[in-house]
Order: sequence, then structure tokens, then C-alpha cells
Amino acid sequence: MNWIEAIERKRSLLIYGTLVICIAALAVTARRNIYSFDSFWQLQTGLDWIQQGLSPWIDHFSITFNGTPISNPPFIFQGILAILEQQFGLE
Repeated sequence: MNWIEAIERKRSLLIYGTLVICIAALAVTARRNIYSFDSFWQLQTGLDWIQQGLSPWIDHFSITFNGTPISNPPFIFQGILAILEQQFGLE
């Protein structure tokens, strides 16, 4: 075996090992219960952003921090979650 074959073997092992880890992570994630206490707020923020045009960077729901800025909100996730909920419902 020359050095090129050794590098190709290591590369193949790395690629297949990464693929196995990703499939295992996907299988574990798919079997989990998707219930989360935070998912309601993420969905509501995304719906308010898409339907009413409210900014996801401002807190609209809190009693104590109403109107204060939110740093680094997951606005892309919130928007995608809201679109998926509109298309497919909560189930």
C-alpha cells in the first residue's frame, strides 16, 4: 500500500464515520418527544412576525420586560416554525 491509498483509506473512514454518527444522531432526535415549554413562545413570536409584522427583536409578551430588546433571537427558526405550523398545523 502506498501513501495515496493510505490517505484515501483514512478519508473514507472519516466520511463513513461521520455519516454513521449523523444517522445515529438523527435516529435519536427523531425518537424524542418534541414537546418543549419554549416552543409556544417561539411559535407565537414567529406568527406575530409573519402575520402582524411585529419585530422578533422586541419582547411583546413579557409583563415585566414588555417592549425591551431581545438580543440574538432565533428569528429564522421562529419564521420557519410559523410557516410550517400554518401549512401543516400543530400535529
